[in-house]
Amino acid sequence: ALASSALIAIRPFTITQEGRPIARLHPDGRSEGTEPDESGKPAFWAPGPTLHSDGTIILSKGGLHARLDAKGDIYILNPDPQSNEKQLFCHIEGLSLRFTDSKLPWTVRIDDRTIVFNGPGAANQIEGEIDPEVQHTALVMTAAFFIDMAIAPP
Repeated sequence: ALASSALIAIRPFTITQEGRPIARLHPDGRSEGTEPDESGKPAFWAPGPTLHSDGTIILSKGGLHARLDAKGDIYILNPDPQSNEKQLFCHIEGLSLRFTDSKLPWTVRIDDRTIVFNGPGAANQIEGEIDPEVQHTALVMTAAFFIDMAIAPP
């Protein structure tokens, strides 16, 4: 279980695909992602979403934010701070993440170190120390990257 007020455990880890690093979380909650070049090495690391232990997710596009609540729902928040509008993007239950957007009607689950997609994408591996908190954080980070990919560039 996470500390009483923490919804996301911020501990560094790397996610690999076929042995190549594709995403990483830093101790301060910043994430980075990459695509490999022809040799399989990261072509370059680009900033990704930033995760905060209170459930706040700062997306890397458009100044948008998302939030994980205590029920496991991840919402995209309206960029207008005066607005209470939010859009449900996905739900985490246990070690599974279910997307609610009709364009992403599939799930992601964690099986020990493996991130398994019931949709597009090859299975990924969580590298580094692993426990239920890291598995949960990997699901949140996966959701945050998918939100970033779904947002059109500003």
